[in-house]
Amino acid sequence: MLQRVEACLTDPEVRGVVVTHGTDTLEETAFLLQAVLAPAKPVVLTCAMRPSTALVPDGPQNLVDAMQVASEPGARGVVAVCAGQVHSARLVQKVHTYRTDAFDSGDAGPLGLVEAGRLMQRRGAVRLIYFAFALFVVWALVVASIRVAYSILLPVRYLHPGIVAVPLDASTNAEITLLANLITLTPGTLTLDVSDDRRTLFVHVLDLADAGVDAQAGNQTDVRAFRRFDRADAAVVREMDIAHFEARPLAVQPARPQRRQTPFVSEH
Repeated sequence: MLQRVEACLTDPEVRGVVVTHGTDTLEETAFLLQAVLAPAKPVVLTCAMRPSTALVPDGPQNLVDAMQVASEPGARGVVAVCAGQVHSARLVQKVHTYRTDAFDSGDAGPLGLVEAGRLMQRRGAVRLIYFAFALFVVWALVVASIRVAYSILLPVRYLHPGIVAVPLDASTNAEITLLANLITLTPGTLTLDVSDDRRTLFVHVLDLADAGVDAQAGNQTDVRAFRRFDRADAAVVREMDIAHFEARPLAVQPARPQRRQTPFVSEH
């Protein structure tokens, strides 16, 4: 197959190559063709999860989609097309044994989609989202650093530390770890723990005064503040059951200033 595909690619009248392949070793063949040939023309591997005798076979549509991708202007390299998705030869892998969309490209996602006879590229949009997220993280770090510096350098200001329970939409360990690290990286916040049901992330914040003002104003907030604790409690926070913390409203009472102790002077 390798020699046959190479011979077709050297033909100047050939615009692209479409290869029908079995699903069990399609990813290995795609990787081999890309690694050995690195073609400047498109080489598209396609397959079928259902037999031709099925009531709704998927092979004919996959073949049409593959031909559409092979004839796309500017297309190059080896890709796999299945169930309307275009996967990179280096990332494609079979993840299902019976579903028609049996192939996946992991977290990177497919290169594009074939919809209504048109190729819709997606990888560029994903990169744009990553770039925008990186800018957002940098901006959040700068703003948090300024706020923490202002709180510390202010001559008279009483901080109100506390624990905030943040609802989690993340489900995988990688997503939760990334979120926890980003929170810890932000000045003024520190990730403490995750609830047993993996639906809540407990975060220690430097000052809850702003959250209290929002609560008094009647604004809705997605965070729930638990009781304020001082440094002595913070030292043993991991040894305490977070469920035993007494829930209180977001309004935090101002800390009382500590009295300065008068040194003892002997009369003798």
